[in-house]
Amino acid sequence: MNDTKYPETFFEKKQLKKQTCQFCSIIFWHVDEKPYCGDAACNPKTEYHIPVLNKVTITELKEKIIKFFTSEERLIPRLYLKRANSSTFDTERPFLFAGIIAFYNLIKDSYIKISEKPVRKNFLNFQQCYRFKDRKNVLQTGNHGSIFTMIGLHDFKDENTIFKPTWKENALQDITNFLNSLGFKLEEITYHASHWSDKTTLSGPSIEFFIKGIEVGNCVFATDNYNKTSILDVGLGFERILQLLGTPSAGLNDPLYVDLKTCLIAILDKCYPGKGSLGFSIRKTMEYLIEQRYTFEDLLPTAKKVLKELKELLSQENVNEDFLIKELEYFYNGEGERFIFT
Repeated sequence: MNDTKYPETFFEKKQLKKQTCQFCSIIFWHVDEKPYCGDAACNPKTEYHIPVLNKVTITELKEKIIKFFTSEERLIPRLYLKRANSSTFDTERPFLFAGIIAFYNLIKDSYIKISEKPVRKNFLNFQQCYRFKDRKNVLQTGNHGSIFTMIGLHDFKDENTIFKPTWKENALQDITNFLNSLGFKLEEITYHASHWSDKTTLSGPSIEFFIKGIEVGNCVFATDNYNKTSILDVGLGFERILQLLGTPSAGLNDPLYVDLKTCLIAILDKCYPGKGSLGFSIRKTMEYLIEQRYTFEDLLPTAKKVLKELKELLSQENVNEDFLIKELEYFYNGEGERFIFT
């Protein structure tokens, strides 16, 4: 049942050339023939932030995304799932390494259900994702980040829905149209062949999108090997798109910003440093900051910059700056140290 085919028809229609990177040997598609794929790690001559397109704010970009992907004119119109903060629908998994995991408790149902009644099975959401193991590679490659906002496009198939034969091509066309609407031309996009697996039941071929050396997202054509159903799982990096539009999040260039954003969002989601699987990664992040001999006063200016970004991303009323600063100070100093050093 596991589908391993890539949407070659899409690339043929776009007249994109199928090639192999001379450095990493990955298969990729691009308008022109070139020796390297789209990852900056393979091509040291990659230039970032050039050209700067239409500069947008966090709020403006979020509104553009919602308007584009929920429009009934889209090949795959979607329902926007809004949440009060960054928490996942699955309360047992506050830390996610991929946006699709927020829906694990829904995938196993015979139909997708939000609240008490079935709804459209094509979703758009914004999900904070954590990848603590990637921390050492942050700023070293074009496709690693320890915390980021995932623009999730998730489509589910069950006995009541049918994916069109062109579902893969439609998905790639929708994403390409979205990138084009922001000002990115087809010749600026490199499509990478890959494969994604959650190490349990979900797996399938994946197409990654690179622009100017940075991976801006991927599209997984997954099979749930447990229920034998098809799932479209698209993740686009909100902060990376901002960066390419000339409004970079400081977190892409400042490891301290990344660490504090991780801690503050965790506190916002009521996940605190400590023992056990949930608290361990936040605890290690705070340990690292303490090892760098930062005082809390050293952290405060950057923490306030993070909170300014979160107010735009999660909305003003959901981010209580005074409360979050006090909680961060509590766990960084004084009584909080017992969680960190025990």
